Amino acid sequence: MLPWPLLAGLILAFGLGDLSGTSALDFSSVWHRVALWMVGLAGFAALAIGSGWFSARQFSRLYEGLPVRRFTLWLARVLEVLALALFGWAMLGLEWPRIVAWNLGARNTILVDDILIIAPFLIELLVLWSAEYPIERLLRHGGTRSGFWPYLRLRIRQTAGLLLPLLLIYGLGQDLLVRAFPDYRESSAGQLGMLAVVATCIMLASPVFVRLSCPTRRLEDGPLRDRLERLARRSGFPCRDILVWETGGSLLNAGITGALPFFRYVLLTDALIQRLDAAEIEAVFGHEIGHVKHRHLVFFGLFFVGSVGLLSLVEVGLQSLTGVLPMVPQTWLGVSLGEILEWGVALAVLGTYFFFVFGFLSRRFERQADVFGCRAVSCTSGECPPHLDPNCPIAQEEAPRSVCPSGVRIFAQALSSVAFFNGMSVQAPSWRHGSIADRIAFVEKLENHPESLRHFDRHILRLRLTLLVLLVLGTLASLLLHDGSVLAF
Repeated sequence: MLPWPLLAGLILAFGLGDLSGTSALDFSSVWHRVALWMVGLAGFAALAIGSGWFSARQFSRLYEGLPVRRFTLWLARVLEVLALALFGWAMLGLEWPRIVAWNLGARNTILVDDILIIAPFLIELLVLWSAEYPIERLLRHGGTRSGFWPYLRLRIRQTAGLLLPLLLIYGLGQDLLVRAFPDYRESSAGQLGMLAVVATCIMLASPVFVRLSCPTRRLEDGPLRDRLERLARRSGFPCRDILVWETGGSLLNAGITGALPFFRYVLLTDALIQRLDAAEIEAVFGHEIGHVKHRHLVFFGLFFVGSVGLLSLVEVGLQSLTGVLPMVPQTWLGVSLGEILEWGVALAVLGTYFFFVFGFLSRRFERQADVFGCRAVSCTSGECPPHLDPNCPIAQEEAPRSVCPSGVRIFAQALSSVAFFNGMSVQAPSWRHGSIADRIAFVEKLENHPESLRHFDRHILRLRLTLLVLLVLGTLASLLLHDGSVLAF
């Protein structure tokens, strides 16, 4: 899943309609605008580097102080917002898409225009990652074996693995579609159809890009691989391979990529394998299986496509708003106040929607996968403890159905280890996952109240159905009320 700053940057770059204008700017104006952005970038770099140095210095003095960790997290979020604000100014105020399209001659070129449009934000991310290195090195318990350049290369490869599928498939698909059907953008149905095809292609092709962008190797044969493969068979989970993601010991995490079984990979970072025991790794592996078994990836694809149609209704409201309020002629940093009002409302609605609706849905899905992670290491004994290892060679290969107290404790310990070795506070909030403390409290509640699991499953089912109905109705309303959408990708 894309980190929220990268997702927001892509929306600013490609999700606000055609910002390329109809003609080129004069030469002096182009250089003036580029110089303004470079001044803004220099100011952002100075602030980011100074903040990183100050945070690292305070952390070294107060090492385990929770307020320092919270301050560092808050500061990182502020810098991410500032980077997005600087990029938004370049897009809307300095008319960077117009410069790319007409002055650089990249209009309707295949992929070149897309890469050039997103380039200022990628430069800002490089500055931000460089500034974060001193505190990142201190935050992770046990440290990282990587120096600055390996760290920076890893961040670049991680971002490339997420960004390349979007740029290649979306950008290439849109460029080819424009050549074949020049008027498709004038139709909301055409835009939504194109987005649905692009989303499907991205889900199918993402494993290729992840493997190219992430340094991985096959998990070697041995007891751990045998146990994970046995768990996969018990769970009815086919995958192409289990890979070790080489991070230089700097990241303790896991992930899954690929919507099709014969093209699906599970990735376990080297630090996770080094620092967790076999049972905890199985619990994390089971969590990733849970995302597939509950079809979370497919539902997220439907959610994003449907959300475009639903959110395009905002354009109707904006047209009413601009009809009531006169467009103010004054400008600020190259943007008229009327445009600031229009784009501000649109982005505020978009941000609020994804923060609350998508965030809530994502946290519920994480809880559902957490339950599967507990089941993956739970035994079938009603007397637990003593705990009967469900993944040992002599265990029966049946799908995990229940949650035992030992399975809950194993998964909770795995979550605690992930937080500890990644330098995270268990209380630290997470927009998409929820805090580690809340996740542990949720699974521990299942130990004493097994009936709450059935209630939670019914809650997730109602949530899915409700969202699907709202997304379908919103999309149909959008198609009926207007043709085309300022918010459609």
